[in-house]
Amino acid sequence: MFSSDFEAALTGRYGFLVTDRDLVFATAGLALLEGEQDWRFGTDTDTISIDTTGLTFGIGWERALGRGHLRVTASVTQYDESDSYTSTLFPGFEYVDEPESFDIRVGYSIPLLK
Repeated sequence: MFSSDFEAALTGRYGFLVTDRDLVFATAGLALLEGEQDWRFGTDTDTISIDTTGLTFGIGWERALGRGHLRVTASVTQYDESDSYTSTLFPGFEYVDEPESFDIRVGYSIPLLK
């Protein structure tokens, strides 16, 4: 089982107004991931620490709605290959992974000051 201790992204976006209230955009940037992968073999457990960076890409739509903005974004993050890990439980077993994630986010933001 994989558990993420820390996940962050620094992204930018570029878009076009398709109407006076609708923005369609693309987003891209750098991503960071820190976590652990647990492997269970019977009653024994191996834990692998993962610290890696990667790239994230996505598309989205934003609409001015009332006082705020409704936003929908879909993105894919492909992390660099994690360091290979040799199991202490099974000598000769080598683990190499390229973690990735797919996210769909929906949000509504309202400015506090206007």
